[in-house]
Amino acid sequence: MELKEFEQDKKIDPSQLDVEACQQAELFYKWAEKLIEASHEMDRLKARREVMETSLQHQVRKAPQKFGIVKVTEAAVLAAVKCHDDVVEAHELFLEAKYHHGLLLHA
Repeated sequence: MELKEFEQDKKIDPSQLDVEACQQAELFYKWAEKLIEASHEMDRLKARREVMETSLQHQVRKAPQKFGIVKVTEAAVLAAVKCHDDVVEAHELFLEAKYHHGLLLHA
């Protein structure tokens, strides 16, 4: 989200109230659409991360030695998955999308 763009869009020129009033519906839908897109992106990234975690859990259980696990326990499997670089990166992308969504939600 471009904060400068939002700040510019929310400014109202008191000497142009008739023009400003005509633009309000368009601006509302512009930002509502951006919120919907941000929500979709957040949901997409969350689902991607969850699928990745499930896939990695399967891989860890199948070949625990590749992940440095000697004794396969649920806690060991979950720890190996949470620490995996791909999961960490996917979680960071999700958090960034969640932040973006929050900005739009509370704008």
